[in-house]
Amino acid sequence: MRNNAGMSEIYKSTYKLLVLIVVGMIFSSIFVGGVDYSSAKTVNLTKDGNKTVVTTFAGTVDEFIIAQGLKAEGFIANESKNASIRDGMALDIKTRRTKAVTSKRKIDYKQVRVANNKLVVGETKVIQQGVIGIAEDIYSVEMLGEEEIERTLISTATKLEPLNEIVEYGTKDKDDKGFKYSKMFTVKATAYESTFGSRNGRPGITASGLPLKVGMIAVDPRLIPLGSKCYIEDPNGAYNFGYVIAADTGGAIKGNRIDVCVPTYNDAIQFGVRNLNVYVLD
Repeated sequence: MRNNAGMSEIYKSTYKLLVLIVVGMIFSSIFVGGVDYSSAKTVNLTKDGNKTVVTTFAGTVDEFIIAQGLKAEGFIANESKNASIRDGMALDIKTRRTKAVTSKRKIDYKQVRVANNKLVVGETKVIQQGVIGIAEDIYSVEMLGEEEIERTLISTATKLEPLNEIVEYGTKDKDDKGFKYSKMFTVKATAYESTFGSRNGRPGITASGLPLKVGMIAVDPRLIPLGSKCYIEDPNGAYNFGYVIAADTGGAIKGNRIDVCVPTYNDAIQFGVRNLNVYVLD
C-alpha cells in the first residue's frame, strides 16, 4: 500500500510538470522576438478582380503588399501604402503586368473584274466566288488590374490566304446583234411543216427553186427579196429562230407576214401565231 501511494505522488508531480511545460510552450509561441502573434488581422483582398480573405500580421499596407510578393511600383491600391492594416479591411489591388494575347482577324478578298464581249453592258457574271482569309496576330498587352492599358503588335501570320472573287462584266452594246443588217421588220409569223409539197420522199420545191427544209421562210418578195439571208428573233426574247433564208412565198404571205419552216405539223401547230423581228442581213 505504501508503494502504491508513492507511485501516485510521482504521477501527480509528473502531470503538473507536463502542464507547466505546455503552458510555457504556448506563451513562448505567442511572444517570440518581441512580435505579438495574437495581433493577426484579416484583410478582404481583391487582387485584379479575384477576391480572397488573407490573415496577416503586417502593420501597414506597404508591409502587406511586400508580404504578397509585389514590387512597390508594380501595383496601385485603394489605400495609402502607409495606412495601418485594420481587421476586416477591404483592400483592392490592381497589379501592372504584361501578357501575350493571340487574336484572329479576317482578310477581305478582292474583286477582280474581267471584260466579256459576249455579255451586254450592265450584265455581270460571277466566275469565282471570293473566300475571306484568316490572319493570326500576337500582341503584347499591358494590363492594370482587369483594364487593358496598351497593346503592341508583336507578330502576324496568315493562316488562310483569301481567294479573290472574279466577275465578268459585259462590254457588248445591247443593240449589237452580232451581225450587220440593212433592214428590220416586225412581222406576224406562222409556221408550216418541212414535208409540205413533198412527193415520193422527195422534199417540196420552194418558190426560189430550192428544196424546202428547216431554216427557210416564206416571205412577200416585195418586202424581203427571195434569197435574202435573215435573222429572226422574238422581241421579248422568248423565241429566237436564228439565221434563215427567204426562199419561199405563199398565197397568204403578204406584206409584214412570214411563214417559218419547222420540222413537223405538230411543231407548226405549237408555233401558232406570234410577232417576230426579221433582220435582213447585209
